[in-house]
Amino acid sequence: ALQGGPLGQTLEVEARKAAVALFGRECVAWKEMLAEGEAVDLSFVCADQRVVRAHRLLLAGSSPMMRRVLKGPLGQVTTALHVQSSPGQTQVTLMECRGWAVDRLVQFLYGGKLRVSGAAELAELFSVSRHLDVAALQEAAEDGLLELLTVETCCDLLMIAEESGCSRVLEGCRRLVLEQYGGVSRSGSWVNLAENEVELVLKNERLVAVDEEQVLSGAMRWMSHGMKDRLANGRAALRGERLAMHIRFATMSTHQLQQLQQDPLIARSQRIRAMVEQGLSVHRAGTAAQPRQGLRNPAGARAAVGPAMQQQQQQQ
Repeated sequence: ALQGGPLGQTLEVEARKAAVALFGRECVAWKEMLAEGEAVDLSFVCADQRVVRAHRLLLAGSSPMMRRVLKGPLGQVTTALHVQSSPGQTQVTLMECRGWAVDRLVQFLYGGKLRVSGAAELAELFSVSRHLDVAALQEAAEDGLLELLTVETCCDLLMIAEESGCSRVLEGCRRLVLEQYGGVSRSGSWVNLAENEVELVLKNERLVAVDEEQVLSGAMRWMSHGMKDRLANGRAALRGERLAMHIRFATMSTHQLQQLQQDPLIARSQRIRAMVEQGLSVHRAGTAAQPRQGLRNPAGARAAVGPAMQQQQQQQ
């Protein structure tokens, strides 16, 4: 999915301010010096053995971490890098960064912009820039990922953001899931989300949906994914059945709950059948059921309470 389609499109990311500036203007001399190898005194040896050249002064000015490393004692070794120096040259070995990404990071620092091919590249550039503490590229990479965010790409981007640690993108994806639950829960990648992520959605008071039946529909789509393989291996038909405890069955109408009792998927889970029956018991008792704040169909929510409560509301 990341190689083509919406997440594979090429886009340009740009620093919010010039990466290298002199008297308020971009200093093109740095780029010319790098291209000609002039006064280059820093070499990054990457995890794939590719060597990327740069200027110590520029890297020290762009990254607080690199500034500490370059002025620290020689021969520093951490789990992430190893620094060696000789007269006029410093070599930094990066154990966790691929050469292409370090090269693009250097290009960004000298030019302030990059053309990037899709979300996968943006995520790796974010990881490398975080590794080297280059805030400008972290910010630009997150801006690029957020530019790709739609209902259809939301779940893929959420998983990418979790893996790479893009907190701003993760927050944006989670917010979109809540605001556009109906569309996101029908997208192709919804079923690939981790169970804990689906639970965060279902238990959120501000989940926006037409009614609770739509919330259940998305949950059941996730729980039933891969059912054929699970049954073939002698496992439970539905995964993550405990997620159903976040469905407010009592806010559904009696008719909806009776239909659920006949649903073949619901019939496969004793646990969920019991929750449906509990919802019907609330109706029979005439007890009020509290709908979600984000429910868009208040008429449906009112219809979900029992006959005694409906009569009380009419009297008021």
